[in-house]
Amino acid sequence: MRKGHSRNPRFFGRMGELATLADALLPASPLPTDPVSKVLKSYCICGLGGIGKTELAAEFMFTNEAKYDAIFWLQADSETKLREGFSDISVELCLEDAGANDQMASVDTVKGWLNNPLKNPNVPRYEEEATWLLIFDNVDDPDVLNDYWPQFGRGSILITSRDPFAKSSLYSDTGGMDLNPFCDQDAAKLLISLTQGGDALHAELSASSLAVAHKLGGLPLGLSQMAGIMNSRDYTFDEFLKKFQEKHLGSLFETNVGRRPEGYAHTLSSVWALEELKESAASLLNVLSMLDPDAITEEIVTINTSLSQLPSYPANDDSYLDARADLTKQSLVSRNKASRQLRLHRLTQDAARAKMASSVLRQAFSAATFLVSAAWPYATLGQRHDVKRWPRCEALMPHIVQLDDLYSSYVSIDEGFPAEKLFAQLLTDAAWYLGERGGGHEIYDLLAVAEKICVAQTEDVRDLLCDIFYARGAFAAETNNKEVAYESNMTLLSLRRDISKTSQNTDIRPMLAHAHNQAANALMDRDQIQDATRLYQQALEIYRSTPGFLEVDATICVANLGTAFWLQGELQDAEHILMVNLQARRDTYGEDDKTSYRLHLEQAIHIFNSRSFYGPELARANHLMGKVCSAEGKYEDASRYASEAKSAYEKIRQGQELPGVQSQDAAFDEIVCFASR
Repeated sequence: MRKGHSRNPRFFGRMGELATLADALLPASPLPTDPVSKVLKSYCICGLGGIGKTELAAEFMFTNEAKYDAIFWLQADSETKLREGFSDISVELCLEDAGANDQMASVDTVKGWLNNPLKNPNVPRYEEEATWLLIFDNVDDPDVLNDYWPQFGRGSILITSRDPFAKSSLYSDTGGMDLNPFCDQDAAKLLISLTQGGDALHAELSASSLAVAHKLGGLPLGLSQMAGIMNSRDYTFDEFLKKFQEKHLGSLFETNVGRRPEGYAHTLSSVWALEELKESAASLLNVLSMLDPDAITEEIVTINTSLSQLPSYPANDDSYLDARADLTKQSLVSRNKASRQLRLHRLTQDAARAKMASSVLRQAFSAATFLVSAAWPYATLGQRHDVKRWPRCEALMPHIVQLDDLYSSYVSIDEGFPAEKLFAQLLTDAAWYLGERGGGHEIYDLLAVAEKICVAQTEDVRDLLCDIFYARGAFAAETNNKEVAYESNMTLLSLRRDISKTSQNTDIRPMLAHAHNQAANALMDRDQIQDATRLYQQALEIYRSTPGFLEVDATICVANLGTAFWLQGELQDAEHILMVNLQARRDTYGEDDKTSYRLHLEQAIHIFNSRSFYGPELARANHLMGKVCSAEGKYEDASRYASEAKSAYEKIRQGQELPGVQSQDAAFDEIVCFASR
């Protein structure tokens, strides 16, 4: 599985580095049969941006693909991409069906296979294990790999990183290499090949080609871009040197290497390349610089070009093709024809953004927001559990993460930008999607930016704020953050009540009722059961006053209210309200109601095991599984589950001993948010 990667037919040099990678990572032949020989191999390629780390990793992969049973390429510059990559691997290996709900559970599933990579589970392990290569590309933060690193298995891991300490911070016995720029001779040979064609290894060197190579510093991507300029202007090497000096770039390239910023020579070459672009190509590149650089589906930038609101942005297919050709000709962008995806280097994006005035940057940021939003499959409240939209969300999510990162660095909340409100909506819906897929802290980050934008608006954005607080409260409840859940849900209720006072629209009643239900859940977690009961009753009244109301529409609220009655000893009230709703569900869905949410305890335990914040749910699920096993006469299993539940409970309660059998159900209920029981 090598998403978006095709072999570079002009890959040059690095023979020694490829041999080093082969020594470190290729599986033994023949494979040892004893379990002791199962040693995980790993190696790290470090170096400046533009030095060719990814190209070297790709060439190693294609050169040796026949020597591995499975190869997986993962973009590792964000946890979002890692989770999505592992989820895709799980489907590719037929370990899970497409659309598996919890991506972190998929991570554990894939790690389990990597640790024990059986080709066929019906034959002995030592005879049928697969060899695999896992590539983590662009590891900006080595610590991000902690949750994604298999412990053992007959496999190899290759990492690329700009961080020179990645070689020692990763779990690598064999270490890694610092990839150096080409020497002047190799750089000149590459330039001759790119500008004149022919075999780079046997190119005849000239004084002028060596002089150009020396000026450009040996960075492969910078050399490629400068070759693009030379080809587009039909420069000789001497003519290029003259232009180089006229643009006063020579002294900058000759800056002492120890004082250069990372990738400085390439960035300067990028700036020069940008000056050679036509307006439409420059405008397209400005938008591309706002998106995730690894896989930009062309549909995004062409879906509705009028949305960009940029005067020079390609307005039709012909102008887009011309602009794209201008970018690819100068090696600023590469294109995978099969997948119709564009890629560009991060330093090219840096150079494009650095060249933009602040007003132009905000326009480009807005254009990217408009285009991504047009491609994003927004969901209504009732559609957010729909897995059909997940593949499209998964493909677009890296672009939203990139926009979120750039917003914090480049866009001022005081100056604003045209797509502000739309950007907040996009972040909020993306947060909902991540919540459905088992996302982590980035959900809070997205919602915090969305809230910040809304607070700065002069128009009425209370509906959007409601969605932000609802999402934050729901995720907080899922992760047992009771205080955040309480604050968010009470703010949600206040906003919904405020909106209802000034609106005659009956369509808002279900949302008002839902806000009452969420706030009541938060009160239940604070043991304010009477106050919660009152809010549940108000929610049910509002539901029933809505035109077209069906009793089954209020099932969740009714179930919560029935539980509140039961906890207060009001058993007749609880039975009455629950039986009325149960009969409505029988009338609507039949006696065997398969529409209700059902989740086997085995699956629940598997999911809860995937994240630390599900500790209370995992303890409770193990407790319940122990009771089920005991009832089935599986006493050994029952004892194991009960022991795990007891240990987890006492850890959560910081040493407090688990009470006796009669009180254990209540004890485990107490450590879990009400909405998750």
